[in-house]
Amino acid sequence: MGIKSTYFVLVNTNFYNVFSAQSRKLLGRIKACGHEIGLHFDEMQYEICGNWELLCKKIGEEADMLSSILGSQVRVVSMHRPSKGLLEEDLKIPGLVNSYQHIFFREFKYFSDSRMHWREDVVAGIDKEKNKKLHILTHPFWYGEEVGSLKSRLSEFINRAGKERYEWLDMNFRELGEVLKYKILN
Repeated sequence: MGIKSTYFVLVNTNFYNVFSAQSRKLLGRIKACGHEIGLHFDEMQYEICGNWELLCKKIGEEADMLSSILGSQVRVVSMHRPSKGLLEEDLKIPGLVNSYQHIFFREFKYFSDSRMHWREDVVAGIDKEKNKKLHILTHPFWYGEEVGSLKSRLSEFINRAGKERYEWLDMNFRELGEVLKYKILN
């Protein structure tokens, strides 16, 4: 359909290792589909305290790390749960488009599915006559082949993480099954 998107990736997270072979392969598949990979930056990983110069430096460092993994330049950054101060700051970051700059909220119609909840009807908002420029934030985490609830999606995430951890151990621990069997949590 010719639709392209930007997928934002955390470099600094306990949920996945962006440097792992599996993550690099998945990022390559996203790029091969014609999509862009951007940096999803979490200011809470650092003691920034309103020091916007330091924040820009840390964003640049993480963008460089992600660029080295991708083999191409990261051009855009999106903030992960930005602080009130960061939202109020019209932060210009050298070499990167900041998707939280004021222009993207003042000149674009913004929609988000935070916590699996659209605050407005996004389908109605995708009206060329009504909204010429759209800024739509979606979290693939919330979606699957079947409709699920917030609780079911979070439970699936926890169970999938446990299974992935068990499989990793199984590859690196001889005869793991003799010591421990994997069980799905409810």
